[in-house]
Amino acid sequence: MDAEDVQFHPLVLGDLWRPQDVWVTPIDTLSTYASGVLPVAIGRAAKSSLKVIRMSNPVRVYRATMTLGIATDNYLSHGNVLERVKIKHVTQAMVDRVLAGAQAAHSKQQFDLAGVDLQTQEAYELASKGMLRPEYSNTGTQTIIYSVKPVEFSPPELQIEITCVNETGLSLARFIHDLGIDLRCGAVCNKLRRLRFGYFDVSHALTHLQWDSSSIIGNIETCQPITALAMLDRANQLAESTKNKHNLLKGSVAD
Repeated sequence: MDAEDVQFHPLVLGDLWRPQDVWVTPIDTLSTYASGVLPVAIGRAAKSSLKVIRMSNPVRVYRATMTLGIATDNYLSHGNVLERVKIKHVTQAMVDRVLAGAQAAHSKQQFDLAGVDLQTQEAYELASKGMLRPEYSNTGTQTIIYSVKPVEFSPPELQIEITCVNETGLSLARFIHDLGIDLRCGAVCNKLRRLRFGYFDVSHALTHLQWDSSSIIGNIETCQPITALAMLDRANQLAESTKNKHNLLKGSVAD
């Protein structure tokens, strides 16, 4: 009977790889009090794909749970309490009205940031192409919120779904604080979960219990077509940007 070859056994060789041998780079970041989808690039070769997807500035979707009737110094439920207010006057109809007003205000802000008058033909043409998505900037730009939808109203808690770009955990917590002011009761962010990052959603994510080699390799294979879609989105963005610059140049020459 052949003896077992133990020359490659971990007890003989030690670990076959070191943590510093595996490059893991996140495409985006999540706040310490947020959870959810966080795409990462594994390996040096994946860094080029990471940069392309990052520059496309994908739209993000969050599920936020806010607690009504309280205000804190950091807009979060674990902050120092500044004020407590009764919430008996808050109804589902009032919530719907305030969320619709907030969405309308931010929709107008998209055109203001683009330098386009909302009442012009140019604004109509931009709106017909879909969401106005700004270029990616690592210096920090203003948060743009595309939609705010109520999910569940169970006082004192309210769940909402936020679609946005250029957000941070703090900017979303501040937005929730502002919604509380509009509801005349105050509000704090209790939970924040990212449901989608561009083409990646929670169905593509691995929990920390699945961070093993077989699960990660399988997830890479699953996400390859999605990564290709995300890179195509960036290519379309660049093509549209080039077209707009060309039209602007033609207009300048004609003038």
